[in-house]
Amino acid sequence: IFLAAQVLAPDLPDLSRMISAMFNGSAVTWVRFTPEFQIGGTIDSIPPDEFQIGGTIDSIPPEILAKLYVPSTNDHNEGPLGSARVHIRYHPNSNPASFSALERYRRNNTEAFADKYITVEDLLHVMREVRKEDANGENAAFRKAVVEELESKARVHREKVRVATEKKLEREANLRATGVERDRVKIKSMTVPQLKAQYDVYKLIVKDDIIRKTTLVSIPRRQDKLDAVLAALDRYE
Repeated sequence: IFLAAQVLAPDLPDLSRMISAMFNGSAVTWVRFTPEFQIGGTIDSIPPDEFQIGGTIDSIPPEILAKLYVPSTNDHNEGPLGSARVHIRYHPNSNPASFSALERYRRNNTEAFADKYITVEDLLHVMREVRKEDANGENAAFRKAVVEELESKARVHREKVRVATEKKLEREANLRATGVERDRVKIKSMTVPQLKAQYDVYKLIVKDDIIRKTTLVSIPRRQDKLDAVLAALDRYE
């Protein structure tokens, strides 16, 4: 990281300020984390004979595991919330209740527990309870709302496509009606809007290879537009 920063330093005029801000921000956490490594701290207080390198997790006493445990994220809610966003992205018909149930199923290893302890009677009871939940119509109402929302978005999208297509066809029709002006005297006396129209004719109707590679932004002045149109006319003829 430091080597990469040194290479990019000439192109990063505020690099020193960024590094300073980073260390200033991390100073707060350093004060909090450093005591854990001090003599008598959490890590130092772990007896050497309780944890040996190369040993398995099962060989570590629970009280030592509790000291070694570090959350997967700084914010306890960050992980589950991120997982929920990813889950809903790939399963749009899901809801918080189903996501929560699925996460509990995975984290608690429910399948292994069920295989070992659940009886046929228990399964029948679960099935009856699920039918009761489905009977209240909550899941059906949720799915209906999702479908209606998707249909609404689809209608809006189709309308936008229709309007854009109509505008494109109308613009092309106007440009075809304008046509290519061959009189160079008239071209030289054209206003900027008229030159833009000729530019669009060559770009969208004639499909001049050179014009199609340019944009009006690249020829901001009137003289630039005039030169481009006259050059396109030379190629057209």
